[in-house]
Amino acid sequence: MNILISRLRTAISILTNLLLFAAVLAALLLLVPRTMGVTPYAVLSSSMEPALPVGSVLYVSPCESPGQLQNQDIIAYRSGNAFVAHRILSIDPETGEFLTKGDSNKVPDESPVLFADVLGKVRFHIPFLGYILSVLQEKNGRSMLILTAVLLLAATQFTTTRRSIHEEKNH
Repeated sequence: MNILISRLRTAISILTNLLLFAAVLAALLLLVPRTMGVTPYAVLSSSMEPALPVGSVLYVSPCESPGQLQNQDIIAYRSGNAFVAHRILSIDPETGEFLTKGDSNKVPDESPVLFADVLGKVRFHIPFLGYILSVLQEKNGRSMLILTAVLLLAATQFTTTRRSIHEEKNH
């Protein structure tokens, strides 16, 4: 029985350390770029696959003028309440409008994108991290994350305390 308890403690300790490492890494990847003016966004649709897989996080830097953008750049923009990232097919310099298309879509987007709606240029992406960002953006997701962290810390504290008590009894 002591071997089972010992292995359980070890497993909880390893799991806690891995989750803590993952949380710190995710926080760094999601928060540090913001200090440099780069905003992360989660990819929720497959319109840009395979270039931008669903579940990726995009890092978008703002553009001051339409002249900073070229054909084939991937831009992030607002379309109503939705966030969209599509590739520029053409630019109308007179109106500052962009014709865009998702890589996996067969036809270009119906409406041109106004420069005023452009959030910025997609600089790079990291697969899967977008799932974490999506969870963190929801109230219930943040609550579950905090609850999980508290439970893991409590489990770690419990196993550490039990180990200390057990070691004191055996000495």
